[in-house]
Amino acid sequence: MKAPLLVDLPNDVVNRFLGCEPATEDGADAECLVLCAHLLGVAISLPLHARFDCDQLVIRFQEMGSDLEVGDSEETIDNLARAGHATSIAARDRRQLLGNLDFNNMWAKRDIAFPNLIFGVDLEGQLRALNPRLIGPVVKRLNELNDAAEEWPRIGSPAPRWRSIVSPESNSVMNNVGLRHCRVFRNSNGQPTLFEWHARFGASHRIHLVFDRATFRVEIGYIGDHLPLG
Repeated sequence: MKAPLLVDLPNDVVNRFLGCEPATEDGADAECLVLCAHLLGVAISLPLHARFDCDQLVIRFQEMGSDLEVGDSEETIDNLARAGHATSIAARDRRQLLGNLDFNNMWAKRDIAFPNLIFGVDLEGQLRALNPRLIGPVVKRLNELNDAAEEWPRIGSPAPRWRSIVSPESNSVMNNVGLRHCRVFRNSNGQPTLFEWHARFGASHRIHLVFDRATFRVEIGYIGDHLPLG
């Protein structure tokens, strides 16, 4: 017999669940799916029936409201029945996360929001110092860089196929010791690294990066105001 496990769940979740009943066509076994919907969880299924061979399920149930009236409700939940469903769920969660990023939470969520990019350790402070109004352009540009990094190992080109202009510094900058030093930041291992290449965002801001054809790594070292040119 399969039954939802209510131990250690918050009282408000348990009370709501006890006031619900699965839709008749789903049967009593759908109680677990109703609880999954309340918890915003992911259902784990076997693809033995067409309904469960998908990455989302619509769960219908009757719910008793605070006025003791019973009404029809439905929730859409993620469902994992095949390996490919995990990819779809992760992509959907990532899209939702991108819309909720700000410069205070981006560092903590960077690995989920931009899974194909590596971030130098100086980025945490740089992000918090940015004008909050720049969050849209930064997320857009980082998302484009992430897409290019994700594709790079498959196409095997000398450099990623950038979605916007990504260019190196001029010879005059690179030959100037002081200006060159301004492009050095700590990488993800804390080692000083020259981040020569850059992408643009906003009117006068840059994202400095390095990329390595041998490992297909794309690492971000700086996000902020245009660095000195003279």
